[in-house]
Amino acid sequence: MTFALIYGSLLLIGLALFSGVAVGALQIVFLAWIFLSAGFLCLQKKVSDYVVLTAVVFSVAPFFRRLHDVHAGYQDVSLIMLGPYLAMLCAIPLAAMTFRNRATTWLFVALFASCLYGFLFAVGNDRLVAGGFDVLRWMLPPMVALAIFQNPEHQKSLRWKLVLFAFLFAVATSLYGLYQYIFVPRWDAEWMIYSNMESIGKPRPYEVRVFSTLNSPGSYSLILTVNLLLLAGRGGIICLLAIAVGALGLGLTIVRSAWIAAALGLIFIALAGRWQARASLATLLVVSIFAIPPILLATGTETYIGDRFRTLFDLQSDVSFNDRSNGYDRLLNQLNDNVFGTGLAVNGAIAAHSSEGTTVVIDGGPIEIFYALGLAFGLVYLLALGVLSMRAFFNGDRGLAGPRAAILCTLALLTSGTTTVGEVGFFFWICLGMSLPPAIATRRKTLSMRDPSSVSYEMQANPGSAGTHSVPAGAS
Repeated sequence: MTFALIYGSLLLIGLALFSGVAVGALQIVFLAWIFLSAGFLCLQKKVSDYVVLTAVVFSVAPFFRRLHDVHAGYQDVSLIMLGPYLAMLCAIPLAAMTFRNRATTWLFVALFASCLYGFLFAVGNDRLVAGGFDVLRWMLPPMVALAIFQNPEHQKSLRWKLVLFAFLFAVATSLYGLYQYIFVPRWDAEWMIYSNMESIGKPRPYEVRVFSTLNSPGSYSLILTVNLLLLAGRGGIICLLAIAVGALGLGLTIVRSAWIAAALGLIFIALAGRWQARASLATLLVVSIFAIPPILLATGTETYIGDRFRTLFDLQSDVSFNDRSNGYDRLLNQLNDNVFGTGLAVNGAIAAHSSEGTTVVIDGGPIEIFYALGLAFGLVYLLALGVLSMRAFFNGDRGLAGPRAAILCTLALLTSGTTTVGEVGFFFWICLGMSLPPAIATRRKTLSMRDPSSVSYEMQANPGSAGTHSVPAGAS
């Protein structure tokens, strides 16, 4: 009943935006729906349902924004895009209710402190509004990860629901992406024209770099890669079919870094995954050899994708690679003059459309992290991120090969952008949150102060802990 009410309401909002009915009021209706739905699920401690709902909101919000703008006129900043962050705000109570492992929790606290430092510096540099939104992009995705970690009893449910979401996301967005590539709907064409993103292609059939329901090919390709890796880690015929469809959508984005990341992730799963996943990947490899050429010919994309693929082996003429290398050189030269950083909101769409202060085009995650947070807090952020990521690989569960592959690929792509923040960061952090080993959860000494369900879960996670940490009746 709850599922039908929540997603039925979302469908009605989407249909109303498509038809242009009361588009002005629908922005507020959309935000109210998110707050009520996400808040209700958090109050009920339905962590897995809440995480999937937030993933759905991230997936449809940019599309809803374009439907709104095609009727109401293009807006540089849209209230609809606040929706996913409003949903993530509801994770704060879930993250703060319990502290299962103080060492891990303090790593998250270090991340949050670094982000707050960047926000304070942004305010000091006259970027209050832009900095306020950017701190949400940096802080809230790891907040969701902390909420997942603090509620490990929902892990099994979250795993299969995320795989179901990944299946639907890969199939639906890839098919829409193919439609977008061939026909270029009006709402997508206007977005391409008014957003002034040169890297998105031209609003003409067969000249679009596919971005599907997201706002850019970069974001879409990385989010799609994460979801394809979740499917690959699960294995099975149904997942293979979704991967095959998703691979076409990924190819049409023409984002080479995402192609490399996907290949890296699949290799990791082949080495560290369960035998079902390995068998599925072997089948996928054999089928791809025979299926890819006719599919490219049938869709008219063989030249489009082939030309881009060949540039992987010609780095000297790769403009984005050279710009990124020059950016790292400039960073090293500026560290002495910019030790304390310049604060958040110096890069990205919000910064570009804000009238507060100046913006800098930054192509590379470490560059932006040090430029925004300074040397000291930039190192704190990266060290905390690194330690948390390493802990995610200490869990011996082979069923987590998919999420771990996504973590590995997202970190590898930090060289091309700050992939740990915003919409891409959300999917990275939920993979990290459910990969952290719950067996090291802190146990309180007094059973009378604990939730009985958490006692049972921790006894299962640490079978040998019962004799060591049990307390006789009445000892409290």
